[in-house]
Amino acid sequence: MTNNPKIAPGEILKVGQRVEVSILTDTEDNKYTSRIEDFDSKNLIVAMPMVKGYPIIPLARSGINVKLVLDQSSYRFTSVYIDKKANPIPVWILSVPKEIDKVQLREFVRVETMLPLKVQVEDAEHNLLPPIPCSIRDVSGGGIQLVMKQFVPPGTRVYVDAEIPEVGALQTYCEVVRSIEVKGPEKIFWSGTKFIDLSEAVRSKLIRFIFKRQRDLLRKKR
Repeated sequence: MTNNPKIAPGEILKVGQRVEVSILTDTEDNKYTSRIEDFDSKNLIVAMPMVKGYPIIPLARSGINVKLVLDQSSYRFTSVYIDKKANPIPVWILSVPKEIDKVQLREFVRVETMLPLKVQVEDAEHNLLPPIPCSIRDVSGGGIQLVMKQFVPPGTRVYVDAEIPEVGALQTYCEVVRSIEVKGPEKIFWSGTKFIDLSEAVRSKLIRFIFKRQRDLLRKKR
C-alpha cells in the first residue's frame, strides 16, 4: 500500500489558500490557478479560473483534481464540480473531499515510456476478468497511464502485469482515476491509474528507473 497520509480537509483547507485545479475529462490536461474563497462541511468554494479573461466552466458533475502546497508539503484531492456563482465574485462550487492525500513530490515525476502489459479488470464481485491488451503511456511513482481500446470507468480496480527495464515484474492492483477518449481513427482511451498496493521496494526501483529514463531522454535532446 502507498504510505501517503490521509488528512481531514479541515486540517489543510484555508481561506485564501492558492490551489491548482484541473478537469479530469480535459484531454489536454490543462491546469489553472485558483484560490479557496470559503468552505464548510459540504461545499468548497474556489475562485473561477480564467484564461485570457474568459471563465472556465466545467460540465456539471465533472471530476476536479485539486493540488496545493502548504508548509513546504504537497497535497492533492479530487472533488466534484457542482455549480458556479457570479456574485460577489465568480466562483466554482465543489464538493468537499472526505480526505486529502499528503503526497511526496517525487511521485509527481512522470516519464513517457511505451511498454506492453496485461491488464485485468475487476468486476463487481471482485473477480478478475480475462486480460485485455494495452500498453503503458507513461509512469510515475504514484501510478501509470494506460493506452486502452475500451472505456474503464473511474473507480474501477484493475490488475496490471508488466515487465519494466531495471525494475522487473510490476504486478499490482491499480485504481482508474480518469479515462479519456482520444480523438483519432481508432477508438483509444488514456486511462490514468494510481497504485493501490505497490510495495515500497518496487516503488523505489520504479522511481530510480524514471529518473534514469529522464536523464537518457535529456542526453538525446542535446
